[in-house]
Amino acid sequence: MKIMAAIGLGMLMLAGSARSQESKSIAKDTDKASLVGNYELISGEDNGKPVPEDHIKGSIVRITDDDIVMVDRDNKEVYVTKYKLDTKAKPARITMTETGGPRGRKGQKAVGIIERDGDRVRLCYCYEGGIVPTEFRTRAGEKQLCFTMKRKSGE
Repeated sequence: MKIMAAIGLGMLMLAGSARSQESKSIAKDTDKASLVGNYELISGEDNGKPVPEDHIKGSIVRITDDDIVMVDRDNKEVYVTKYKLDTKAKPARITMTETGGPRGRKGQKAVGIIERDGDRVRLCYCYEGGIVPTEFRTRAGEKQLCFTMKRKSGE
């Protein structure tokens, strides 16, 4: 009987340890350090419609601790922003403020959600006046964009 009790207690301790590790891994997926890197843009959606592949092919997204910069296939900046994360929300919330790029919209804010799953990051957001997304898809008329990125190999 004592052996069974000891085995049961051991199993409970292992299960608790596994849950603790799982929680740490989920938190890691949404922290800034885990997002830092260079990503290939692999798909996009704009107001409920897919972004044509030729518009995103060759585009790179660079994420640092403070900035997100998207460049096109010619390495020209398309979108430059500072960002802040709220990792307590699930999925994590992101607030971005444009700081450069050809659109000339410095100071414009975008709010959305971001999630990392292994070497992929999904980012879905709306511009000012849009409806903040709650899932990783867009809807027509809600001023939303959604992108899936894959970490460049070797990084």
